[in-house]
Amino acid sequence: MEKTSHALMVWLLTHMPGTCQTLSYAPAVFGRVLPPLPRHELEARTAFRMQRKADLRRNPKPMTFFIYESVLWTRFGGTQILKEQLSSLLEDSELPWMTIRVVPFEVETFPGAAENLGYAFGAVPELDTVERESSQGPEYLDAVSELTSYRHVFERTEASALSEADSRDMIRRVAGNL
Repeated sequence: MEKTSHALMVWLLTHMPGTCQTLSYAPAVFGRVLPPLPRHELEARTAFRMQRKADLRRNPKPMTFFIYESVLWTRFGGTQILKEQLSSLLEDSELPWMTIRVVPFEVETFPGAAENLGYAFGAVPELDTVERESSQGPEYLDAVSELTSYRHVFERTEASALSEADSRDMIRRVAGNL
């Protein structure tokens, strides 16, 4: 999905974007899976995540991440790992092809509140794909009606999110409060 798209947009409610995760944060996120993953599986998933991150940075494409404020406070792996992750997220937010915007707690309601979503823009709209993530694994959607619905979810999310500069300020504030 990522390799064939020309741009990505992701809405996250539970954890940092995979392509922004640090080597310490990623295994902590994978460690939340129940039943617990065997050590070799945890290491393999972490290695894959780091390779995917490196691949996407070698061949960057426009990426927009909408992150719900709770993600900034959730301490996968503990406070120190989260501080390092927030610092790395701030660095990533300065990349010219990456947009990071926070949806603050103050937003009274927002669409897509029950799931992490990824929207991959194809060469033409008919080739777009939505990935809906859950603890049971991903689900891929490409029906025209589903794509239309999720385009609206992202449009409303974009309207609710802080600007890039205000998002960076919020990330700094959260890191300073940890």
